Amino acid sequence: RVKKRNASSRFWGVSYVKVRAKYWASVPCQGKIFACGYFTDEIEAARAHDYKSVELKGEFARLNFPAEWPPERRAE
Repeated sequence: RVKKRNASSRFWGVSYVKVRAKYWASVPCQGKIFACGYFTDEIEAARAHDYKSVELKGEFARLNFPAEWPPERRAE
């Protein structure tokens, strides 16, 4: 995916925090923000977002790496 202008990350649910010099991953669900944590690597943060998103939303999750989450794996 192409990075949006003025965005700190090219992945869904991932942003860069300058004060900590790390990437923050989170998932919004039902009006709440579920934190995935801080990561030094942007891709690692995106994968953490995917894991938490599948955990919370199942088949309706918006994923950064959909090839890693086929329907049978999401059902687990």
